[in-house]
Amino acid sequence: MRLIDADALQYSDARDMLPTGQYITREEIDKAAEPIRHGEWRADEMSYTVGEVWCSVCRTLYYIGDLYDVGDGNNLPNYCPNCGAKMDEEENT
Repeated sequence: MRLIDADALQYSDARDMLPTGQYITREEIDKAAEPIRHGEWRADEMSYTVGEVWCSVCRTLYYIGDLYDVGDGNNLPNYCPNCGAKMDEEENT
């Protein structure tokens, strides 16, 4: 899933993405765009021990090694591959 920022998308950019002769309106862009969700990678003691984390938004469980393959190889990705949430929230302590 790829989320778009409807406010940043210019009408001309959207027009260039469509086949020749088709048009898109600002209303259609707004309808298609989803709000950006924010979350964090979470792990409790048990899941961390076996190398698992989950998305705080969609609750999808991942093996950390699989997520490193999605990220830069050294860090967890800054988004959830399942729901697209940006992982920029900090855990409340």
